[in-house]
Amino acid sequence: TAVQSGFLDAVAAGLKQVIADRSYPGGARTKMAIVTYDTSVHFYKLGANLSQPQMVVVSDLEDMFLPLAEDILVSAEECENTILTLLDTLPGMFRSTK
Repeated sequence: TAVQSGFLDAVAAGLKQVIADRSYPGGARTKMAIVTYDTSVHFYKLGANLSQPQMVVVSDLEDMFLPLAEDILVSAEECENTILTLLDTLPGMFRSTK
């Protein structure tokens, strides 16, 4: 799996580096969303006004929908702290995934 192979760790580290360097294309216009998947799809609320990201789970994979209209696709610059917090915690959240 992506977790067991270290892929999730590598992607999280790579994204953190790009954010820290502000080397993403588009500069201040860049938007970011993070979606993960195991047996369900996980969307993350990443608004700048949140102290930590919030996960919203969609379990019905046959009738997929976007659970929130706001705070999923966010400004990478404005929501940097919330995005970095999520990237720090993601590998540990899914460590038991097989």
